[in-house]
Amino acid sequence: MLLYLFLFLSFVQIGLFSVGGDASAQALLEHEVLTLHHWLSPEACTDLMTLGACLPGSTAQQMAVFTGYSTTVQQLGFGGALATAAFCSLALALPALAWTGIAVRWAECNPYPMTTRCIMTLLRPLVPGLVVAAALLMAKEAGLLADATDAWHKGVSAFLFLATVVGVRVYRFNPLFMLLLCGVAGCLLL
Repeated sequence: MLLYLFLFLSFVQIGLFSVGGDASAQALLEHEVLTLHHWLSPEACTDLMTLGACLPGSTAQQMAVFTGYSTTVQQLGFGGALATAAFCSLALALPALAWTGIAVRWAECNPYPMTTRCIMTLLRPLVPGLVVAAALLMAKEAGLLADATDAWHKGVSAFLFLATVVGVRVYRFNPLFMLLLCGVAGCLLL
């Protein structure tokens, strides 16, 4: 029963404070799922975030479903784990429903649109900061920021990251194509 409370509170917190979508939720997901509760291994979390970026829908929602399922499948079996996965998904969605209701009510009753613009201007810098925090946490977990004994792995990883950014942003390659290309290059070089 305590596990359900922790799952619920963790995913409600992620849903409540992940302003800006999946990119900003990654740092919170990493903290709750990996660092604080150890529900997933770092490899499983990285693989799930990568897979979630390729699949339709929210990565955070997919992470909630997978975490709920994987933490309880041994104890409760398939049916209980599916119920827990749905419970975690609902916990993540509840704050979004509340924020949407508040925003709609605010827009209906707000006689001062300048206040709304001011609030949005204050919130905009949060999203890139949360994205950078998530990228740094994932790089730290992958060993790119630590003192690596093998400079080759670090260099290849940094090169593949930069090649992906340039390929997607500058040359407008499909991210799935770049993911496949970097996966093949990583297998060949590492």
